[in-house]
Amino acid sequence: MFEQAQIATARPIQPLSYFFRGELRPGHLVEVPLKSSAVPGIVMEVGTGGPATEEVLKLLDDEPLLTAEQLQLGKWMSERYLVSPGEAYFKMFPAWKQTASRKSARTEGSRSLLPLYPAQQTILENIWNQPQTHLLHGITGSGKTEIYIHLIDRMLSFNKGSVLLLPEIALSVQIIERLRGIFGEELALMHSSRKPAERRAEYRAVLSGEKRIVVGTRSAIFAPLLNPGLFILDEEHDPSYKEHSAPRYHARQIAEHRAQIHQAIFLLGSATPSVESYFHARVGKRILYHRLTDRAFGGQLPTVQVIQTGSDPPPISERLLAEIAGNKEKKEQSLILLNRRGYHPYLVCALCGQALSCDRCSVSLCMHRGGELRCHYCNQAQRRPASCPTCQGQLLPQSAGTQKLEEYLLERLPGLQIARLDSDISRRKDGLSVLDDLLNGSLDVLVGTQMIAKGLDAPGVTLVGVLQADRGLYMPDFRAAERTFHLLTQVAGRAGRREKEGRVFLELSAQPAEVIRDAIGHHYEAFVNRELAVRRAAHYPPFCRLVRLLYRSPHAERSRDAAQLLHADLEQALGKLENTQILPAAPAPIEKINGQFRWHIIIKTQMLPTLRGLIAGVTAQRKEHHTVYLEIDFDPVDLF
Repeated sequence: MFEQAQIATARPIQPLSYFFRGELRPGHLVEVPLKSSAVPGIVMEVGTGGPATEEVLKLLDDEPLLTAEQLQLGKWMSERYLVSPGEAYFKMFPAWKQTASRKSARTEGSRSLLPLYPAQQTILENIWNQPQTHLLHGITGSGKTEIYIHLIDRMLSFNKGSVLLLPEIALSVQIIERLRGIFGEELALMHSSRKPAERRAEYRAVLSGEKRIVVGTRSAIFAPLLNPGLFILDEEHDPSYKEHSAPRYHARQIAEHRAQIHQAIFLLGSATPSVESYFHARVGKRILYHRLTDRAFGGQLPTVQVIQTGSDPPPISERLLAEIAGNKEKKEQSLILLNRRGYHPYLVCALCGQALSCDRCSVSLCMHRGGELRCHYCNQAQRRPASCPTCQGQLLPQSAGTQKLEEYLLERLPGLQIARLDSDISRRKDGLSVLDDLLNGSLDVLVGTQMIAKGLDAPGVTLVGVLQADRGLYMPDFRAAERTFHLLTQVAGRAGRREKEGRVFLELSAQPAEVIRDAIGHHYEAFVNRELAVRRAAHYPPFCRLVRLLYRSPHAERSRDAAQLLHADLEQALGKLENTQILPAAPAPIEKINGQFRWHIIIKTQMLPTLRGLIAGVTAQRKEHHTVYLEIDFDPVDLF
């Protein structure tokens, strides 16, 4: 006997009906024919849908991979982000291969929790008694993690699960080891750096109820917990919680939606909350606000000093070199942040003044050690040419990256025990072993990019230096000041986290801007109040919502024409919508990436639910050339 089922694939098309023999349930993973291919699909419903003309080829796993809640969540995401349900479903679980279900031998944790100090205990009780959205604003080292742990422990005692999201799993070794020590095999670690078989095993253990605590990065928010009571976003301001492929969700939005469904606690934590979260907590009152102002182990916030370097400085100033040498003498450790990887970020022609750029992207090529030139957007690599390809002038290296800085420090301070941590290093198999060296005291200096600003709790670090600290202010993005403040405050918080005094030095090319002065003085409220005034005047979030519609094509004129035509259609459809502004179609700030020319339209609105439906109607009527692709991004975190 044949039945039919509605099945969603990962393609940007609506679910299709297929007939099948045997037994299928909603959430099952199957293989179905689609045009001339066999593709995986998720069973959404059984016994419904339009006429079926093709048959399910095979069942790919005996048990459903998605719960009823996840199936509903995919439908909600489809409507919210204007994608197909299948595009949402295939974000929720790891690449799948059927394996025998088996339970592991369980390792029990100690369930030994550190006592909370009074301010922590008060906040814990206030959060526990109000199952809604909370913002925990605590200075670096104030003990936010211990509050997380106590909440997770209480949830277990009520047979409820918890999800803890971290922005950079590789730098969260300490918190993960602490959680493992307390909760043992209740903990499931879900992130993309794990082996595929490990990811599948952890997913299945959560789905079966064997594990009730999920720790991971962005996509772990979809974990199939059976009875969740707590969702936590640590470092909630971090942009890594935003997905950059369809559906372009933010983990904060998914967590809040799931928490509302389960009447669970949703906790945002940060030393530097995003401007939007702070506004909704302190002005809009949509989020309950809690503040920790003291460090848990009694240390003080570090002192911050400025070093003026001028427009053409050496890789690091003499003053900071002397401070590093002094720190080594005292057997204390230093972190040096330079947010540029590679050896030299630019090669500039002495005759025509042009920087050598990638032929596939509108960005400069970065020179790495050994003379290799690499594009940090499309990853294309080439050898350094003998001369400028345009005018045959001499190519001169400009500025310094982390590779050059590491080499320069070793030249100037022989005998220094130094290591580097950036994305080039972290991708290596043993790349993160440098963190063990830092924590066990065998390193004098760790040089790195913004990675080292996140989550490190190294008691021996008393000195932090930030090179080119004001460079991020010149990015063409309304969030440039906020990102600079976050970065400087977060990395400064790595210094002096115990009894020894911490010192921070910021190297600047010009006099410190107001945002830098706020970071120096640890004046979060002053910064955010001024930033809110700027955004109110310019009509940017949180005083509106943004939508970005971006066309990309290998043909510049096709992406341009499509964007301009869409803009005209939107003007006609949205022209009378209140509190909505459609900016003209324009080239994206980075106009070409990986051979694709990019044009975008930015919409500012206070009427997003209405606007979403109108955009869906306008875009559904358009027939684009097959080489032109439209990306729709609600609440984008950058506009590059």
